[in-house]
Amino acid sequence: EFILSFLLVGGARVSPRLALEFRSRRNRHGRRVLIYGAGDAGENLVRAMKSHPEFGYQPVGFLDDHPAKQRSQIHGVPVLGMRQDLPDVLEQQRIQEVLIAIPSLSGPDLKEVVSACWQKRIPVRRVPGLSVFLDDQAGLEHLEDVDIEDLLGRSEVELDPARVVAYLQDKVVL
Repeated sequence: EFILSFLLVGGARVSPRLALEFRSRRNRHGRRVLIYGAGDAGENLVRAMKSHPEFGYQPVGFLDDHPAKQRSQIHGVPVLGMRQDLPDVLEQQRIQEVLIAIPSLSGPDLKEVVSACWQKRIPVRRVPGLSVFLDDQAGLEHLEDVDIEDLLGRSEVELDPARVVAYLQDKVVL
């Protein structure tokens, strides 16, 4: 009785996870995604991708600058290197999109990651904040495109074409 009870209770707990894992392994036709940041937000992104394959993401790997996370796996997705490895990883792994999973990433670090991706014409999206990822299902819906304003660190300056023309009209500009 003990062995039978153990197998039935254990099977009831393990079988949904095995079915989910089988479904996510079978669904390999999504966009190949690289996640920059193997922290909590990155882990939640992978969990959401695996539990909701209808979003069409296939997590290929992580990049993270923390030395302790190198050569490890998070939910079966390997950490492929650090920030300086980004151009090589993009090409070797045939990445189609990069997701930045570090909500606080800004300034020169963000510029470096985004410019490396834009040079290879790979779209970049980022998580808006960690609070969005408390619910797995809501996380993938709230990814934001990286705008030029994010790289500038300030709001974009809007020029009034009429004022510019009036200022420069009939003048020589070097």
